Amino acid sequence: MSRLAKTRLSPAPLPSSLARCLVALCALLALIAVPRPARADHPAVGFGSGIAGPIITIPAYTLPAGKWAASARVEHISFRTFSDSELVRLAQNGIEAHSTRNVTSPSLSVAYGVSRTFTAAARLPYVVRQDIREGHLEGTTAVAHHHGDSRGFGDITLTGQFLVWDRERAKVAALTGVKAPTGRTHVADVEGERLETEHQPGSGSFDFLEGISGSARVPFGSLDANLLLVLATHGAQESTLGNLLHYNVAVSTKVSGAHEHHHAPGTPPHRDPTVVGADLILELNGESRAKERVGGITDPNSGGNLVYLSPGVRFGTGSWSASLSAGFPVVQSVNGTQHETDWRLLGGLGMSF
Repeated sequence: MSRLAKTRLSPAPLPSSLARCLVALCALLALIAVPRPARADHPAVGFGSGIAGPIITIPAYTLPAGKWAASARVEHISFRTFSDSELVRLAQNGIEAHSTRNVTSPSLSVAYGVSRTFTAAARLPYVVRQDIREGHLEGTTAVAHHHGDSRGFGDITLTGQFLVWDRERAKVAALTGVKAPTGRTHVADVEGERLETEHQPGSGSFDFLEGISGSARVPFGSLDANLLLVLATHGAQESTLGNLLHYNVAVSTKVSGAHEHHHAPGTPPHRDPTVVGADLILELNGESRAKERVGGITDPNSGGNLVYLSPGVRFGTGSWSASLSAGFPVVQSVNGTQHETDWRLLGGLGMSF
């Protein structure tokens, strides 16, 4: 079946203990990147303020106490779709595969510095899936069924970031959160039939987020990495979309603008609010999803592992930023028969106040 202290930082070598920790984390990321069972047609999980640091990787910096941040971003994922004839051929062989042309997801986020060591945030996405098609048998005849598009508000995500280890040039934060089932789960196709849960804007499930992030100042700029596990629970139409592991690492370097500085321990490095600066960012963004289950039955054509190489740029001052990231798959291993990801583009605007 188909289922779908305002001190300027000067370059200095990392302490040997921190360097060993970062090497160990990178090694762990490399091990995780070995192809395993992720559905790639879901937008990335949003986390943090969206004002500074890497674009997708979650840095360990928290907002200053009493500080607000708001951001808007748009993520677009394009897929290598199956043609109608391929869907028909697969259906003739007993494989009811599906194909989606692209997913576009604008979202709004807001974050607040509850204390120097704790930032709370919320994110609300809108999800659009275009040209959903599926091959299946009608009696003994294989056909390619055009479902049309799916669109609507997705599930809201509430997150918390706790600064648990704080040094002048390195930070570690614990990540936690919950995705609540606020999104649409009853979108119908062009014939009025309810789409399967994997094609809905919302999942109908409470999902729980737990993870860790680390940030370090290095001679060429900054190094950030994070692990984030999303534990999926039972959702709409007896579906469980599968646990999801995000693993990311990013290097960033300033190429123009004022030097960065800190106002308080634990706060993110920032610039003179009157001078526009630019950072070049290079990330490896991985996501590994387990197979989904529908009605107690595991879908063999679901789950897998995907790693993007994501160059990006961020422009901004101390109070606003604009970012753009392009993602290109370098590792892509899917279970069974699924379309693959072609590319991803993510742009965002953010401000703090």
